[in-house]
Amino acid sequence: MLAIHGGPARLRPAPQLDAIAVLRRQVRQCHADLDRGAAGWLHETRPVTGWSAPARLYVHALCIEDITMQSVLREVAPLFTWLWPDLGGPPDEATLRQYARAVYASTDVHLVKLSADGLSRVVDLTKLGLGRHTVAWVIRRFVVTELGRICGVISCATAPSSTPRTHRRSRLARPVQRRA
Repeated sequence: MLAIHGGPARLRPAPQLDAIAVLRRQVRQCHADLDRGAAGWLHETRPVTGWSAPARLYVHALCIEDITMQSVLREVAPLFTWLWPDLGGPPDEATLRQYARAVYASTDVHLVKLSADGLSRVVDLTKLGLGRHTVAWVIRRFVVTELGRICGVISCATAPSSTPRTHRRSRLARPVQRRA
């Protein structure tokens, strides 16, 4: 027992989360990070100019999750094949947001329906040169890790630069040419 402010305090054990709940929380955090990153630039995507670099990264992240959850784990066609058949067509913010919501919801439903031993089911990825891994490994590697990496790239791509673009190196930073 610890004494805090003169009185005894009891240490309560932290609530235990099962592996699926932890994985759902991680995936939801990735979704929130992606959406937060998209909020600042998604409106800049215009049909005339095409997809901006951050928008292409956002679509890439959604496709990775879609293909991982649908094709790799469920062995069905990805959602974009019927929800967004013109994926490479002109940018459409409404369709992109609809696709994101569908991918997020589908992943969450899959995780909710997954049994505790479902995470330990082995998935054969040898055709992809990746060997055999558990469902938990596949989701962490291709959803949580990849989406987290893409969020970082989007953040770097959209963050204001601390160095003005017109900044030139000073004479001191230039290499010194020695005379022979």
